[in-house]
Amino acid sequence: QIGRPDDLYCHPVNPFVTRLFSSTNRFTTRVRERQVATPFGPLKAPDGLADGVLADVLIRPEALHIAPAGSSPNPGGVGSVEARVITVRMLRRAAFMHLCMGEFEGNHLHFHARHPGHHPPEEGTNVLVTLNHEQTFIFPSVRN
Repeated sequence: QIGRPDDLYCHPVNPFVTRLFSSTNRFTTRVRERQVATPFGPLKAPDGLADGVLADVLIRPEALHIAPAGSSPNPGGVGSVEARVITVRMLRRAAFMHLCMGEFEGNHLHFHARHPGHHPPEEGTNVLVTLNHEQTFIFPSVRN
């Protein structure tokens, strides 16, 4: 893919370009009725992904909005789930967190999130995680 950095970042054409700028959370799911299931609720599958095929879902750490457990979900997000904070590392003006999301389609999911500011949730606490679908990318799985 050739283009301006913001085009590459916002509109990657494959998993390699998606991971070029940052790490990603990744899991595989099956396309059903033109949607893919996520722990946050269904997302529309891209055109060209037929029902029944496997799809890789890549979610950037900054796509996960973190709020205290029991609070209202982030407006504009796809859906919210509760997760447990496993570790927190401060990285300049943000915290990088390892979250245990629980079980999804028979797999135990662990995600990484980037939380802005200097007051991250404490390790061992539960948080509400809302997905920003604009930083979520779906591609045909290499396992098909």
